[in-house]
Amino acid sequence: MRYAQSTHCFLLPNGRSFPKLRKLQFLQSSGSLDDGGRKQEFDIISDEEIARSLSACSPYNSSPSNSQQENTFHMSTTRTVEDIADCGPEGVQGEIWVNAGGTYGIPVLLKVPETVLFWEFKCEPKSISFELKYKPLSEDLDLSALEVILPTVRVQADVQPMEGHLVVREAGVYVLMFDNQHSKFIAKKVTYKLHLRKPDSSEPKTIQT
Repeated sequence: MRYAQSTHCFLLPNGRSFPKLRKLQFLQSSGSLDDGGRKQEFDIISDEEIARSLSACSPYNSSPSNSQQENTFHMSTTRTVEDIADCGPEGVQGEIWVNAGGTYGIPVLLKVPETVLFWEFKCEPKSISFELKYKPLSEDLDLSALEVILPTVRVQADVQPMEGHLVVREAGVYVLMFDNQHSKFIAKKVTYKLHLRKPDSSEPKTIQT
Protein backbone atom coordinates (compact mmCIF):
# COMPACT_ATOMS: atom_id res chain seq x y z
CA MET A 1 0.00 0.00 0.00
CA ARG A 2 1.28 3.44 -0.89
CA TYR A 3 0.68 6.43 1.29
CA ALA A 4 1.57 10.07 1.45
CA GLN A 5 2.81 12.03 4.41
CA SER A 6 2.76 15.82 4.43
CA THR A 7 5.16 17.69 6.68
CA HIS A 8 4.73 21.13 5.15
CA CYS A 9 3.26 24.22 6.77
CA PHE A 10 0.51 25.62 4.53
CA LEU A 11 -0.04 29.37 4.31
CA LEU A 12 -3.69 30.37 3.95
CA PRO A 13 -4.96 33.50 2.12
CA ASN A 14 -5.49 35.35 5.41
CA GLY A 15 -1.86 34.89 6.45
CA ARG A 16 -2.49 32.10 9.00
CA SER A 17 -0.65 28.84 8.68
CA PHE A 18 -1.55 25.31 9.71
CA PRO A 19 0.91 23.24 11.78
CA LYS A 20 2.75 20.36 10.22
CA LEU A 21 0.73 17.18 9.82
CA ARG A 22 1.91 14.40 12.09
CA LYS A 23 -0.27 11.47 10.98
CA LEU A 24 0.11 9.40 7.86
CA GLN A 25 -2.56 10.09 5.29
CA PHE A 26 -3.75 6.86 3.64
CA LEU A 27 -5.10 7.66 0.22
CA GLN A 28 -8.12 5.78 -1.10
CA SER A 29 -8.00 5.10 -4.82
CA SER A 30 -10.92 6.43 -6.82
CA GLY A 31 -10.02 4.25 -9.79
CA SER A 32 -11.49 0.94 -10.91
CA LEU A 33 -9.91 -2.48 -11.45
CA ASP A 34 -7.38 -2.80 -14.25
CA ASP A 35 -7.73 -5.22 -17.17
CA GLY A 36 -6.19 -8.02 -15.09
CA GLY A 37 -8.67 -7.64 -12.26
CA ARG A 38 -6.12 -6.02 -9.94
CA LYS A 39 -6.69 -2.80 -8.07
CA GLN A 40 -4.91 0.15 -9.56
CA GLU A 41 -2.17 1.99 -7.66
CA PHE A 42 -3.25 4.37 -4.93
CA ASP A 43 -3.35 8.00 -6.05
CA ILE A 44 -0.96 10.53 -4.53
CA ILE A 45 -2.51 13.81 -3.37
CA SER A 46 -0.44 16.89 -4.01
CA ASP A 47 0.47 19.43 -1.32
CA GLU A 48 -1.66 22.00 -3.13
CA GLU A 49 -4.76 19.79 -2.92
CA ILE A 50 -4.25 19.22 0.80
CA ALA A 51 -3.80 22.95 1.38
CA ARG A 52 -7.03 23.74 -0.49
CA SER A 53 -8.92 21.15 1.53
CA LEU A 54 -7.64 22.50 4.84
CA SER A 55 -8.41 26.07 3.83
CA ALA A 56 -11.99 25.23 2.83
CA CYS A 57 -12.90 23.71 6.20
CA SER A 58 -10.78 25.97 8.40
CA PRO A 59 -12.44 28.10 11.11
CA TYR A 60 -9.94 30.80 10.08
CA ASN A 61 -11.32 31.02 6.56
CA SER A 62 -11.30 34.72 5.67
CA SER A 63 -14.51 34.66 3.61
CA PRO A 64 -17.44 35.66 5.87
CA SER A 65 -20.77 33.91 5.59
CA ASN A 66 -23.91 35.74 4.52
CA SER A 67 -25.17 35.82 8.11
CA GLN A 68 -21.93 37.43 9.27
CA GLN A 69 -22.19 40.10 6.58
CA GLU A 70 -25.81 40.83 7.52
CA ASN A 71 -24.86 41.31 11.17
CA THR A 72 -22.31 44.05 10.48
CA PHE A 73 -24.93 46.82 10.08
CA HIS A 74 -27.97 47.74 12.17
CA MET A 75 -30.50 50.55 11.76
CA SER A 76 -32.88 51.83 14.42
CA THR A 77 -36.47 52.85 13.73
CA THR A 78 -36.86 56.16 11.88
CA ARG A 79 -38.01 58.93 14.20
CA THR A 80 -40.28 61.82 13.25
CA VAL A 81 -41.20 65.24 14.64
CA GLU A 82 -44.25 63.60 16.23
CA ASP A 83 -41.96 61.28 18.17
CA ILE A 84 -40.22 64.31 19.63
CA ALA A 85 -43.41 65.60 21.22
CA ASP A 86 -44.19 62.17 22.69
CA CYS A 87 -40.96 62.20 24.71
CA GLY A 88 -42.09 65.09 26.90
CA PRO A 89 -40.24 68.25 27.86
CA GLU A 90 -37.28 66.56 29.58
CA GLY A 91 -36.51 64.00 26.91
CA VAL A 92 -34.72 60.66 27.27
CA GLN A 93 -31.19 59.39 26.69
CA GLY A 94 -30.62 56.58 24.25
CA GLU A 95 -28.12 53.72 24.36
CA ILE A 96 -26.96 51.41 21.57
CA TRP A 97 -24.29 48.76 21.08
CA VAL A 98 -22.18 48.84 17.94
CA ASN A 99 -20.79 45.39 17.17
CA ALA A 100 -17.09 44.84 16.61
CA GLY A 101 -16.45 45.52 12.94
CA GLY A 102 -20.00 46.86 12.54
CA THR A 103 -21.97 50.04 11.96
CA TYR A 104 -25.16 51.41 13.53
CA GLY A 105 -27.44 54.04 11.98
CA ILE A 106 -29.99 56.31 13.69
CA PRO A 107 -32.34 57.89 11.09
CA VAL A 108 -34.34 61.04 11.87
CA LEU A 109 -37.07 62.27 9.50
CA LEU A 110 -37.07 66.08 9.22
CA LYS A 111 -39.57 67.75 6.89
CA VAL A 112 -39.34 71.40 8.00
CA PRO A 113 -36.40 73.50 6.76
CA GLU A 114 -34.51 75.58 9.35
CA THR A 115 -35.11 72.94 12.00
CA VAL A 116 -31.93 72.49 14.05
CA LEU A 117 -30.74 68.97 14.84
CA PHE A 118 -28.48 68.66 17.90
CA TRP A 119 -26.56 65.55 18.95
CA GLU A 120 -24.41 64.56 21.90
CA PHE A 121 -22.87 61.17 22.58
CA LYS A 122 -20.28 59.26 24.59
CA CYS A 123 -18.58 55.98 23.66
CA GLU A 124 -17.25 53.18 25.87
CA PRO A 125 -14.56 52.04 25.56
CA LYS A 126 -12.27 54.48 23.76
CA SER A 127 -13.20 55.74 20.30
CA ILE A 128 -15.91 55.49 17.64
CA SER A 129 -16.14 56.84 14.10
CA PHE A 130 -19.04 59.20 13.41
CA GLU A 131 -20.66 60.28 10.15
CA LEU A 132 -23.84 62.14 9.15
CA LYS A 133 -25.69 61.18 5.97
CA TYR A 134 -28.78 62.42 4.12
CA LYS A 135 -31.51 60.92 1.92
CA PRO A 136 -34.19 62.94 0.07
CA LEU A 137 -37.81 62.03 0.81
CA SER A 138 -38.37 60.80 -2.74
CA GLU A 139 -35.73 58.05 -2.52
CA ASP A 140 -35.56 54.69 -0.78
CA LEU A 141 -33.28 54.32 2.23
CA ASP A 142 -30.39 52.74 0.33
CA LEU A 143 -27.17 53.14 2.31
CA SER A 144 -24.98 53.09 -0.78
CA ALA A 145 -26.89 56.06 -2.23
CA LEU A 146 -26.92 58.28 0.87
CA GLU A 147 -25.31 61.69 0.56
CA VAL A 148 -22.54 62.43 3.04
CA ILE A 149 -23.23 65.61 5.02
CA LEU A 150 -20.46 65.21 7.58
CA PRO A 151 -17.54 62.96 6.50
CA THR A 152 -16.38 60.18 8.79
CA VAL A 153 -14.37 61.38 11.76
CA ARG A 154 -12.95 59.17 14.50
CA VAL A 155 -13.54 60.68 17.93
CA GLN A 156 -12.31 59.85 21.42
CA ALA A 157 -15.60 60.27 23.26
CA ASP A 158 -15.11 58.06 26.31
CA VAL A 159 -14.39 60.99 28.68
CA GLN A 160 -15.75 64.14 27.07
CA PRO A 161 -19.06 63.92 25.15
CA MET A 162 -18.95 64.76 21.47
CA GLU A 163 -21.46 67.48 20.52
CA GLY A 164 -22.63 68.91 17.22
CA HIS A 165 -25.59 70.38 15.37
CA LEU A 166 -26.98 70.83 11.88
CA VAL A 167 -29.43 73.33 10.39
CA VAL A 168 -31.83 71.48 8.09
CA ARG A 169 -31.86 72.99 4.58
CA GLU A 170 -33.69 70.22 2.72
CA ALA A 171 -36.46 67.92 3.92
CA GLY A 172 -35.43 64.29 4.17
CA VAL A 173 -33.99 61.58 6.40
CA TYR A 174 -30.81 62.42 8.27
CA VAL A 175 -28.87 59.36 9.46
CA LEU A 176 -26.34 59.48 12.29
CA MET A 177 -23.83 56.69 11.60
CA PHE A 178 -21.68 55.14 14.32
CA ASP A 179 -18.88 53.10 12.75
CA ASN A 180 -16.85 50.52 14.69
CA GLN A 181 -15.13 48.82 11.75
CA HIS A 182 -11.70 49.78 13.08
CA SER A 183 -12.28 47.50 16.09
CA LYS A 184 -12.25 43.81 15.16
CA PHE A 185 -12.87 42.35 18.62
CA ILE A 186 -14.46 44.98 20.91
CA ALA A 187 -18.08 46.16 20.74
CA LYS A 188 -18.76 49.79 21.70
CA LYS A 189 -21.54 51.18 23.87
CA VAL A 190 -22.80 54.57 22.71
CA THR A 191 -25.03 56.71 24.94
CA TYR A 192 -26.51 59.73 23.23
CA LYS A 193 -29.06 62.53 23.16
CA LEU A 194 -30.80 63.96 20.12
CA HIS A 195 -32.41 67.39 20.29
CA LEU A 196 -34.60 69.11 17.72
CA ARG A 197 -35.38 72.80 17.75
CA LYS A 198 -38.19 73.94 15.51
CA PRO A 199 -37.84 77.22 13.59
CA ASP A 200 -40.51 78.89 15.76
CA SER A 201 -39.19 77.56 19.09
CA SER A 202 -36.19 78.62 21.15
CA GLU A 203 -36.27 75.57 23.43
CA PRO A 204 -34.87 72.25 22.14
CA LYS A 205 -36.73 69.02 22.78
CA THR A 206 -35.10 65.63 23.23
CA ILE A 207 -35.92 62.37 21.49
CA GLN A 208 -34.84 58.80 22.04
CA THR A 209 -34.22 56.27 19.28
